[in-house]
Amino acid sequence: MLDYYIGVLIIILAIPTMIKPIKRKLLPNTVTYQKYLGDTGTGDSYDTIATLKFVALQRKKVIRTTASGIITVSNAVLFIDAYNSTLDGEPITNDMLAIKSKIIFDNTNYVVTDIETFDYELDKGIHHWELTLL
Repeated sequence: MLDYYIGVLIIILAIPTMIKPIKRKLLPNTVTYQKYLGDTGTGDSYDTIATLKFVALQRKKVIRTTASGIITVSNAVLFIDAYNSTLDGEPITNDMLAIKSKIIFDNTNYVVTDIETFDYELDKGIHHWELTLL
């Protein structure tokens, strides 16, 4: 009987726990988003202005010192949940986000300099994105 309980315990411990989506109460911000489409040869091209809802923007200045001087790496980080956040009311997918895109929040203009994707365990899809803003 003890072998049975040990076997059940091993099975329970082997089942990965699913990370839950970021709660909406932790995503209090709405930002304006303009996706970067590329360089047209006469300048940068952007998509129409869209609204990102249920996101969290955390102002966080990161400064690095190099041999040539001080460089500001970021001014903020934008957290976008794959389940709760929306872009003009639609669920967000990877292809909707692009480096060099414009973000406007609280009358401050930002540019996306990096996009980091965080996946669920065992390839269950995307959990959230963290966008580095300058």
